[in-house]
Amino acid sequence: MIVVAALAWLSYVGNGIAYGSIVGLPGRERDLAAFGAHALVSLAAAVVCEAVAVGIALWMFMPEDGPLWARLCFASLLAGIADLLTFAAVRGF
Repeated sequence: MIVVAALAWLSYVGNGIAYGSIVGLPGRERDLAAFGAHALVSLAAAVVCEAVAVGIALWMFMPEDGPLWARLCFASLLAGIADLLTFAAVRGF
């Protein structure tokens, strides 16, 4: 799952680079729309796959003696933080 997330992040970055390289060129509006749509789909796939992968990994390594809701909340919170940090790192490049 984390490999799929990494490939989706790379696709997001690649579509962003392609989008940025043709901005302002005449007659490329259809290409801009296609690159923008593909970038959004890649971003959504990357966020979902990374959140699921991090959530599953944290779920497996947490102690089982705690309540179920606490484990779920903690795994979801850390998965969200991991998504935000990865998005910030990707946008920083």
